[in-house]
Amino acid sequence: MGGATAVDWAITSLSFLQLDALANAVALKLVARGALPDSAIALQLKKSLEMAVGILGVLCSGACYLPLDPAWPLERRVFIVDDTNAQQLIVSPLEPAVDLQTA
Repeated sequence: MGGATAVDWAITSLSFLQLDALANAVALKLVARGALPDSAIALQLKKSLEMAVGILGVLCSGACYLPLDPAWPLERRVFIVDDTNAQQLIVSPLEPAVDLQTA
């Protein structure tokens, strides 16, 4: 099952093993940066393979994900992040998250 396709997007796909490895790497980064169970992690991503990796990574860390559409006005995104007290912001799951508590 590890080599079977887990996610297809456009011309790219990830196997279950690849998806698991990427999601666990995201989870480890989030935990290392202070993600706590039940804390909110904002995901500002377009629909993509990165979104699937980001969502799964946040859930693997024990936190909950807060989806933010990059097309929303900046004021709306800022209000939602402030209102939910999101701890970190992910704009690419393969890059370090932005710590919103110190930013």
